[in-house]
Amino acid sequence: MKRNFSFSLSSFFRYFLLSILLILVNLFLPLRFLKEASYTLTAPLSLGMTRFSKNIQGVATFGQNLRLIFDENQRLKEMLAEVKGLLVLEEKIKAENEFLKKELQVNREGEYAYLLADFRGWQEDNFGQRIIINKGEKDGLKVGMPLVSENNLIGVVVEVNQRNSVVEVITSPQSSIPAAVFKVNSTEKILGISEGEFGVRLQLKQIPQDAKINKGDLVVTSGKGGSLPQGLILGEITEVSQAQNEVYQQAKVSPLLSWEKLEKGLVILETQF
Repeated sequence: MKRNFSFSLSSFFRYFLLSILLILVNLFLPLRFLKEASYTLTAPLSLGMTRFSKNIQGVATFGQNLRLIFDENQRLKEMLAEVKGLLVLEEKIKAENEFLKKELQVNREGEYAYLLADFRGWQEDNFGQRIIINKGEKDGLKVGMPLVSENNLIGVVVEVNQRNSVVEVITSPQSSIPAAVFKVNSTEKILGISEGEFGVRLQLKQIPQDAKINKGDLVVTSGKGGSLPQGLILGEITEVSQAQNEVYQQAKVSPLLSWEKLEKGLVILETQF
């Protein structure tokens, strides 16, 4: 009887321990298994996503840096262009000052008011030759004002717009200027009319037959009529023509300046002299 009871008690404890073990296995083993399985499956994916995210962030940062570099490069280019522009402007001002200094030494400084003008174009047709300058009505220019360089008369303003003007050059067929032959050490005043011929030279007309003119004599504005100042150089006599039956003799005159090579000149801000 005692042995049966003892057997039953030990069996009970065995079953009890086994039950506890099964409960523990059911409680802990599946959770850990699931965790391990989850780690096994998701760890590579998580690592890949992390690396991908870092790469995306790196690309975004690189793009931002590249944009900053581009903006800085553009800013530096603009600054460089501005500096170059200032240097060009400085050189232009320096060249203009040198030009003015030279011009005013030759052109009677203080006698008239002058305005520096740049040449912007050249017109030529059957009616004559004209220079377009970058000064106009806003600068105080008027029709009839002379354009000069180194005391040589280039032409006369014939058209004025708001920002530019047109100058008829002295070699234009439309040009007619009261002139005089200038002779060194002589008080003789030989007058004539200078007219443009073929756009390349001048024809000095209405010179008295008894007047003594020679090749190489200088021809200047006479100032007669008051439309131009006296003494502006028109050119040099290259040929003299005399005919016994004619009342007047004539002479061909070549300008001392080449208009095509000029880039600027001085406008005398007067129309009556």
